Amino acid sequence: MNVMMDRAQKKKLYLTSLMVSVVATAIGSGAMGVMLSSIIDAYDLQTAQEGYMSSCISAGALAALLGGILLRGRVSKPAFIFWGGTLMSVMLLLKGTAIPFGVFLAVCTAMGLGMGVMDSFQSAFLADLIPERSAQGLGVLHGIFGVGGFALPLALHRLLAGHGWRQVYVMIGLVCLALMLQFGLASRKMAHDRLFAVKLETSGNFSQIRNFIKQPYFFVLLLCIFLGAAAQNGVLVWTVRYVSGTLKSEALAPLCLSLFWIASTVSRVMTPRLPVRPSAVLAAGSALTAAVWTAGIVSENAVMMLICCIIGGLGSGCCIPVLLSEGAAFSPENTGLITSILMIVKTIGQILMPLAVSAIRASIGETAGMLLIAAAFLADAVAVAGLIYVKKKEK
Repeated sequence: MNVMMDRAQKKKLYLTSLMVSVVATAIGSGAMGVMLSSIIDAYDLQTAQEGYMSSCISAGALAALLGGILLRGRVSKPAFIFWGGTLMSVMLLLKGTAIPFGVFLAVCTAMGLGMGVMDSFQSAFLADLIPERSAQGLGVLHGIFGVGGFALPLALHRLLAGHGWRQVYVMIGLVCLALMLQFGLASRKMAHDRLFAVKLETSGNFSQIRNFIKQPYFFVLLLCIFLGAAAQNGVLVWTVRYVSGTLKSEALAPLCLSLFWIASTVSRVMTPRLPVRPSAVLAAGSALTAAVWTAGIVSENAVMMLICCIIGGLGSGCCIPVLLSEGAAFSPENTGLITSILMIVKTIGQILMPLAVSAIRASIGETAGMLLIAAAFLADAVAVAGLIYVKKKEK
């Protein structure tokens, strides 16, 4: 009995360590949106260059996802999480040094690589630790990420008021490094316990991938996650810059992003509990988000943008979990491979949106660039409606 209790306690401690490491993921993924204006000013970037950094981070994450498929079965999940998180932390520290912009972009790419590795394997390892309660555990994990997402802009805004942006990067880099070290120590301590024997999965089958993509339902699902991720990344990358720079509201800018995260977290938790198909909720929510985002941009009012972020988070926040769930239901025996494909396409959308917004802002104007985000939400609503139609037709 004592042995069983000891092992249960060990599992709880290991799970807690994993959850704590998720805070580092939240910090890494949210920092750029808050720091963007400071970095643009420091490097005196042209309008068309302003999206390069976020796209480089996403490109690194894409490389991580592709590498994860190829290395699956060769490297353990805890090792992926620890070394990915450590790489991300070191890159955050390097961002705090006076480096040329080209080197800064390379650092962003390497940071995205580490963050992508860590992010993709944290959920998978949690499912290995508590297979009987994986759904509940994933809810907690995403909740922690959401809490980090809405707390980070407010915290960084306060830090930026008294410190330079490079100093702030060093601070958060050290915090993330500490968070990853505690997970590394926990993993090292648990490595010899058979209770925590790590599952090594088989590598991906690329003929399977081709077969999946040929199926209409899965193809439309890929389109949905591409558009949804692109639209959401547009909000995360450009909101603070737009509200603080164009609308001249420094105080409301970080609050907009924080409230978007809060509303998104509520959406993720509540959508599966509604007596309506989650994909239908997403279709309606994305359409609503497109409408309110358009109204907010046209109004050129910071308070209106604050309201838009709340409504937009509630409407579209469930996007990625809902679509990943659809993918898992599409092929229950291939959930790992399906999720990897969806995450790759999601990341491509996240890469392209900052570049597209930058290009339109430079060539047409600020308003047109921000309205592209609304267009992506609207296109996603149409795509999700198409997904529902294809599913009904196939039945």
